[in-house]
Amino acid sequence: MGNFASFSLRNRAFVALTTVIVAVFGIISLGSLKLELIPNLQFPVVGVVAPAVAKVSTCRRRLKKSVAVRLAALTFVLSLYSVISILSHRI
Repeated sequence: MGNFASFSLRNRAFVALTTVIVAVFGIISLGSLKLELIPNLQFPVVGVVAPAVAKVSTCRRRLKKSVAVRLAALTFVLSLYSVISILSHRI
């Protein structure tokens, strides 16, 4: 075995203490990072609300196609994902 491997096997407490110290310094230094280094992630979402009298099949047929065609025409759109669901609340 190499010198480093045999040293770490003999002094497990030293290795554990060194690991904890490095982790603490890493957490402390994370707080002092500039905000520009952390990227701002935002995922754009489009929402369409239809009246309660519309059927799900009508919404699916009309809205899904028209919204997808208009969004696909934009140059910066890489992918489209659509979900149609019924949300009903009675008060």
